[in-house]
Amino acid sequence: MKILGPRVAIEIVTEKEEKTTGGIFFPGSAQNDVFPVDTAKVIAVGTGYYQNGILIPVAVKEGDMILVPKGSPQVALPLKDDKRKLVVIGEQEIVAIL
Repeated sequence: MKILGPRVAIEIVTEKEEKTTGGIFFPGSAQNDVFPVDTAKVIAVGTGYYQNGILIPVAVKEGDMILVPKGSPQVALPLKDDKRKLVVIGEQEIVAIL
């Protein structure tokens, strides 16, 4: 797969539910309700973009773990790659590199 432009193909990493000592299960989403994010693994990286004739590469690389907003990003393209469910997002959707 070849991604073009400032886009990134990611695989959302599912978080485990955490169990309290009292036996209550908390899904990963309940742990951070102020700014809910998903952890994702970068599968493929686009070529970047041109600014004033200079190619600016994408800031992440394949294999990086990143944070993206929970739920659907502003612009996302779902893909299926064998057994994985991938999403192509714009670089601007990435919140942080872990």
